[in-house]
Amino acid sequence: MKFELWSPIHYVIIALPAVLILFFWLLMRKRSQRAKDIVGIMIGSLSIIILIARNGYLLIAEGFSYEIIPLQVCQVGSLIVGLALITKKRALLLMGFCFHLVPAYGALIFANSLLTYPTLVSMKSLTFILGHITIIVGSAYGILVYRMEYKLKHFIIAFILTLCFTILSVVFNSLFRYFWNGTPNYFYLYNADLSPFEPLFKLGTMRNYGWFSINWEYACTLIAIFIVIYVVMYFVAKLFNRKVKSNKKQSYYE
Repeated sequence: MKFELWSPIHYVIIALPAVLILFFWLLMRKRSQRAKDIVGIMIGSLSIIILIARNGYLLIAEGFSYEIIPLQVCQVGSLIVGLALITKKRALLLMGFCFHLVPAYGALIFANSLLTYPTLVSMKSLTFILGHITIIVGSAYGILVYRMEYKLKHFIIAFILTLCFTILSVVFNSLFRYFWNGTPNYFYLYNADLSPFEPLFKLGTMRNYGWFSINWEYACTLIAIFIVIYVVMYFVAKLFNRKVKSNKKQSYYE
């Protein structure tokens, strides 16, 4: 069965994360904190397991390639959301919600990547769908169910972590393209193929500086859009804050 855009199965895939978010919110809103934590750990663990399964399968089936290096937005999202739900670190929870939720949902809506797979019932297709769903549901769970207090310092730490991953993606994009003749597109910064960003990509041209290459106009515009989304999602997260009084000493990343 080959995937088709805007087919009934595509609409089911788009609706499923929203249905699951509502389900978990209704199920957990009156449960004990221990129950909320257990379910959160299960969702977080599943997110990481799906990432490992996907990359492990690619390594065995196709050998080592830039695809299994977890620097794509949603692979980073699987890792961040998983760790956030397991550790309950506020900065990680914010990073998942503010940065990874929207791109993950966008990947399911504009699911052009699924068109490249010969069948919908395959390891690549299933891990693509399930991986993005766990990012979306996990990101929302961390905010809607945990309901912790998020301060500006948590936002700043989350933003710096995101910036570090962005810089790494730029560097590795260039390295793989120059030394490996590969075509990585970590963080969607190097081309608009299989994404809704093609009009933005045409705003500029690719420039080369030795091994380093980048389309400055496109990259800067895309980053600006992500920053706006990041800030908006932060204030959405703040709406669900819950004051938590505790004498327990918190770590730097909390």
